[in-house]
Amino acid sequence: MKIIETHQFYIVVSMSDLVNWHGDGDDDFEANREIQSAIELLGLDADIKHLYKEYFYQTKTGQGDVYAFLNRNESKNLFAIDMYREVTDQLDIVSIFVSASPKLASIVKAKLRNLFDSASCQVAYEEANSLPKFQQLLNNNKPPITIKESGYRQNLIVQQCG
Repeated sequence: MKIIETHQFYIVVSMSDLVNWHGDGDDDFEANREIQSAIELLGLDADIKHLYKEYFYQTKTGQGDVYAFLNRNESKNLFAIDMYREVTDQLDIVSIFVSASPKLASIVKAKLRNLFDSASCQVAYEEANSLPKFQQLLNNNKPPITIKESGYRQNLIVQQCG
C-alpha cells in the first residue's frame, strides 16, 4: 500500500515562538532557526524579524492581515502567516501555513515539527497532502474577509519570490 505523502502544514503557535532573543534591546533577536531554514529551503524571501516587528509594533488588537510568500519558480513552495490579533488573545497566537514540493517536503516537515515541539505555546499542528484550511486561506477570488469580532477587513498580501 502506498502512503499518501504530506506536502501541506498548518501550525498555530505564539508569534514569540518564531524568534529567539539574545539580549535586552529592542532588536536583540533573530528568527527561529527552524522556521527561517524552512523558508530558505522553499526559496522564499519571508523575513521573520520584519513580520515580528510588524505584528508587535504596527498591528493593533482586532487587526492583522495574511501575508503569503510564493515561489514563482516552484508553485508548490509557499509560506503564509495569518497575523490577525484577536481581541481577547493574550498569547499572541498566529497561524502558519506551509506548502512544499515533494522533493523538499520531508526536510521542511522535520524543521516545522521541531519548531512546534520547541514552542512555548503549542496550539495546533496539522499535516496532510491537502489541507482544506490552506485552500480556504489562499482563495484569491474572494474580497477581503471581514472578521466578525472586530469588523476588521483582513487582506491577503501576496509576495512573489525567486
